Amino acid sequence: MGQFSVKKFNKEFTNRYLDDGEMSNHLERRVNYSKKYINFVGKLKCMESVMSNNIADGVGRKNYNVRCPYYDKQGNKKYIHITASMNITFDGTKFEGSDSPSLVRYKLLDIEKQFKMDMKEILDSLEIYDIDIERMQKDELLYDKKYDIEAESKAKDLTFNCKYTNGNIICEGKEINRKCNREIGKNKKWECK
Repeated sequence: MGQFSVKKFNKEFTNRYLDDGEMSNHLERRVNYSKKYINFVGKLKCMESVMSNNIADGVGRKNYNVRCPYYDKQGNKKYIHITASMNITFDGTKFEGSDSPSLVRYKLLDIEKQFKMDMKEILDSLEIYDIDIERMQKDELLYDKKYDIEAESKAKDLTFNCKYTNGNIICEGKEINRKCNREIGKNKKWECK
């Protein structure tokens, strides 16, 4: 198993553009919001990603994924993978047992803020029992930082506005200066600049 260093982390985790698979997946699933950014969990530097889409029938979803590399006490490189999802209702849709849609009773920003505060409380209390603290300190892979609920708001949205024209899909980044296109069809590659 290869070495894991700050330099390797930065290379692996800070390429924040969407790859071919992610581009196609986002388009197919109608993802309307996607970000990747650095955050901290249990003194580890982690890559967090968030994706949002309006599924259908008045229900929306926001998914968070946090991936943190570390060395265990046997010298193995491991990852902690944490996922959290928030579902909201709107347009008159109600969850079972609820008397009104989420967005009638609460504002979306208030719901999101409480969700992120709950995530922070859980993630800041995380203890990794098999972590090799000595090696992590020696390799400068431990950080005295807590989970930042504002990290998402500081990152750029990676999604695109796309249109179909003349047998191609042409997409332009919403917040990133990137244009991509691809022929319509199976196994076609994205060309981005």
